[in-house]
This record gives sequence, C-alpha cells and structure tokens, in this order.
Amino acid sequence: MNSKNKTKNNLLKYVWPSLLATLGSIVVGLTDSALISYYSTYALAGVSLGASFYELPVNCILGALMAYRILAPRVNSDSSHETIGIKLFFKIFVPISLFISFVGIVFSILIYRNNSDPVWTAALLYFAARVPSLVAETISTLVAIQLVSWGKTKVPIIIFCITAPFNLIIDLFLIYGLFFFPELGVFGAGLGSAIASFIPLAYLFMVFRKEKKKYNKKSEIIVSNYKGWEKISLPSLGSAFVDYGGNIVFTALISAAGIIELAGMRFAIQFHIVIFIIISSFSGGILFVLGSKHKEEMRNEDFISIKNYIDKVFAKVFVFTLILFISFCVIFGRFVSPNEEVVHAFYKLAIFLVLIIPFACIAYSNITLQRFYGITLDDFKSNSLAVWGVQIPVALLLLNMFSGIWPFTGLLGYWIFRAFWSRKQVRTRFYKACDLEN
Repeated sequence: MNSKNKTKNNLLKYVWPSLLATLGSIVVGLTDSALISYYSTYALAGVSLGASFYELPVNCILGALMAYRILAPRVNSDSSHETIGIKLFFKIFVPISLFISFVGIVFSILIYRNNSDPVWTAALLYFAARVPSLVAETISTLVAIQLVSWGKTKVPIIIFCITAPFNLIIDLFLIYGLFFFPELGVFGAGLGSAIASFIPLAYLFMVFRKEKKKYNKKSEIIVSNYKGWEKISLPSLGSAFVDYGGNIVFTALISAAGIIELAGMRFAIQFHIVIFIIISSFSGGILFVLGSKHKEEMRNEDFISIKNYIDKVFAKVFVFTLILFISFCVIFGRFVSPNEEVVHAFYKLAIFLVLIIPFACIAYSNITLQRFYGITLDDFKSNSLAVWGVQIPVALLLLNMFSGIWPFTGLLGYWIFRAFWSRKQVRTRFYKACDLEN
C-alpha cells in the first residue's frame, strides 16, 4: 500500500466512528425535538432558546480542550500510552464544569421565579435540567480523545450506541409521563439528556484503565509536549465564547421574529450542526493523522504538501456534506412538526443552510491548517469578527427591515466572512513566512 492510500485510510479510520456517532446524535436530537414539537410549539421554541444557553458553556470547555486534541496525538500511539496529559486537563476542567453546572442551576431557578413568559419559562426549565450533563460531556470528551489517540478509534460510536437508546426512551417517558413516570414536558427533555450523558462513563473508565498499562514514554518528554498548552486553549475557548455567546443573541433576535420562526429554527440549527459536525469531524481526523508527523520547524515543502492535502480532503467533504444534508432534509423534513407553518419555516431556512456548505468547507480548510500549527489565535480573531461584525448586525438589520426568517441570513454571512477572512489569514501568515508567491 503506498503512502497516499495509507494516509487516506488513516484519516477514515479516525473520522468515520466520530462522524457516525455525531450524525446519530443529531438524528436522536431531531427525534427529541420532534417529541417536544408534538407536545407543544411553545415548548419547542423554549427548547431552542434553552439549548442555546447550554451550548455556550459546553462549547467553551470543548474549545479549551482543543489544545489536548492537538497535542495528545503527538506523544501517543497504538503502542505508546501516556496519562500525564489527561491528568493535567482533568484536574482543571472537570471542577470548572461542576462549578458552571451549579451556578447554571441556581441562576435558572432565580430567574424562573420572576418570569411569566411561556417561552422563557420553558427555556429555563430545559437549561436547568440539561446543564449537569456538562460534567459528563467534559469527562467523556477527555477520555475519548485519549483513547482515540491510543488507537481506540471506535470509542465515539460505542459511546453513541450506549447513550442514544437511553436518551430517547427516557425523554419519551419523562416528556409525556408514560407508565408511572411524571409528565415533565421540557424539563423532562433536558433531564433525559442529562441522565443519558452519564451512562457511558462506566464503559469509558473501564477501557481507560485497561489501556493505560501500556505506558512506555519518559515523563520529561510528555511534560515538554504539553508545555504552553494555554496558548492554544485560551484562543479556542475565547472563540467558542464569542461564537456561542453570539448564538444566544442570534436566537433571541430570531425569537423576536415570532414563535413559529423560533420553533423552525430549532430544527434548522440542528441541521446546521449536521453540516458543522461533518466538516469538523474531518478536521479533527486530519489533526490526529498529521499529529504524529508534526515537526517543530515548518519547511516550505511541509507547508505546501500539508495545505494541498487538507484542501483536497475538504473538496471531497463538500460533495459528501451536500448530498448527505439534502438527504436528511428529504427524509426528516416532513416530520419535524405537526404545525405546517413550522415545517414551511424549516424548509425556507434549509435553503440558507445549503448555501452555507461551500463556505463552511473553505473556512475549515484554512482553520484546520491554523490549528495544526497551533495558531488558534487567528481562529479566535476571525470568529469574533464574523459573529459580532457580520452575523449579529446582519440579523438585527434584517429583523428591522423584514418579517419571517430573513434574520437567519446572518448565519450565512458569518460563514462567508469566515471563509474569506481565514483565507486571508493563511495567505498573510504562512505564505509570507515561507516566502512564497501569492
């Protein structure tokens, strides 16, 4: 087998379990949203808003763990295992997730007591029930990254197979109050997701304990590998904060357009996540594949070959994502809600999502290159400008000019800006650094 085919196989080895697991999770999420939709349109709108609250802290922590995702593959392999990295990140981020969960519950209760709006009431109930899963997601992400870097690439799909059935069953029982379970509505939806997120932890710890016995690297090598991880983590955390903080504002703007639009947006956002997850899964796979080949000194030929490889991967990802997204819309579109207005709103939003795909692929081709070389600050800068310089202003402007789903155009503007700005960053930093012609 030549090196090209070997690299391709290695990429698919890392990508497909994570990709299938995440797509499966999206299907579960869509089913979950449909359960809420058939329960109440107000409840669905509330879940859309409440989910945006939860996505802020969870994605900030996952963003901070980008350093671990980048650095772990450089000192781990199928036969060489270390645990210094996971211990370092575990003792920092698990307590943080516990603290955020506690504060989130307390604030939700305090605001809930002084609120009478049905959508905000549903949002607060969902968030209060869902936020404890932040702890489980932090732990499972840390352990999964470690196990994947040890060659256990099927761990993500196994986690999904454990979590998904419990999530759907618990949600169904708690939302509608089947059998002897109480009818909890949106609170039950959040609680079901939280309970299900803790279930696979026992499996993860069991596999981790078994695999960590293969340790055979010198500790000084490991410690030096993780030195300066904060310089990678902080920009990624800041980028997530800017992104998902903006998402809360964006969701609030959509809610001002009307309950139907906000309910339709719940499904549109989940389909947007389908696009994002496919693209980011390949980005993560590239980081794992190239991680072991990383060199401290970047030579011209290294940069050119790596960039060409990443660009070719994302050209194929574009075609794959477009076909898969259209298939998802055709299969699930008619079943998102019993309310025809919500269905029509979703289909209109889907047009924007199709237009987003090529720009998201271009953006992530550049972002992956930046992350590979540890330059996450550029990612933070472009993300901040895209959210607060394009997405929110465009949504606000169109909200004041038109009715309906037009504020969603802000999300399309976000990806167009990121595609062109990240390209400019790559050309400025890498081409000039390597003394290459533009």
